Amino acid sequence: MGSAMSFGVDLCHLAPYTANSMDTTLDRFGRVLIPKDIRDDAGLLPGSVLSVEPVEEGILLRPLEAEPHLRLKNGILVYTGETEGDASDAVRRNRLQRISTVARRARGRKRENALRHVRPRRRSSR
Repeated sequence: MGSAMSFGVDLCHLAPYTANSMDTTLDRFGRVLIPKDIRDDAGLLPGSVLSVEPVEEGILLRPLEAEPHLRLKNGILVYTGETEGDASDAVRRNRLQRISTVARRARGRKRENALRHVRPRRRSSR
């Protein structure tokens, strides 16, 4: 990343940082969408960490120098940061849960297929 570029946010609107100013809106959860052109120019990627500082003119967003934890590899976002806790245990639990779900679905399909081949008994007429 290495960019020391910063952005000024004045309440709900981005203040100009280049000749082309863009407006954005603060949503009800307090989130602000940084326009794509500005994100691209600043090298911001999903997972980029920003410092948020109140300043006299409004709010200052400044990218931190840390490497982003999400990187695009072959079209897929991959987490590259440090993990907290036992990641191998979390992966093992998730894998067992997925295996259980696949097995349950396979058993259900097997029952459905078996029932399709059972012909109903004809009632004998007296």
